[in-house]
Amino acid sequence: MAANGFLFDQFLSSELNTRTDEYGGSLANRQRFLLETVDALAAAIGGEKVGVRFSPFGRLYDLGAYADEEEAWMSVAAELNVRELAYVHLNYQPTITAADVPAGFGAKFREAYQGTLIAAGGFNREIADAELEKGELDLVAFGTAYIANPDLVERMKHGWPLAESDRSTFYGVIGAKGYTDYPRYERETV
Repeated sequence: MAANGFLFDQFLSSELNTRTDEYGGSLANRQRFLLETVDALAAAIGGEKVGVRFSPFGRLYDLGAYADEEEAWMSVAAELNVRELAYVHLNYQPTITAADVPAGFGAKFREAYQGTLIAAGGFNREIADAELEKGELDLVAFGTAYIANPDLVERMKHGWPLAESDRSTFYGVIGAKGYTDYPRYERETV
């Protein structure tokens, strides 16, 4: 989990990572912690069982823009490409707090990382189909939509409307409310 302002994301940021040792300063040093961790996991269980999730240009918590941000993502993509991982998962969260992703970023990332590439965050069926058509992604993941739609695949397949999830029930609410109480879609009979 190298996304959403968590520790690996903080190490990559030249704005937050002000270390002066071998894990700070240069881009190579800032990505060292992530790459050493990925390498250790791959050595232990095999790279084909390791996936990494990023939130490029994410602005959660105190993570802000930094000078070499796009270069950092391209460098990490190239480094992970040679490691032959199970996948890289890009989390675009335009519905929460992500900054705009620069035009052409997806194509550049795909060029640098040629393994299985997944994206998530704010997708609906139409946007997902359009993004997959570009050929930059292999898969699109849906998270929040599944909460309110236990039958999400069927709804998308048949063009049925999606239920909206209740964000007030996310994170820490005890019980079924908002997690297992959403109904399946029922077509009206005439």
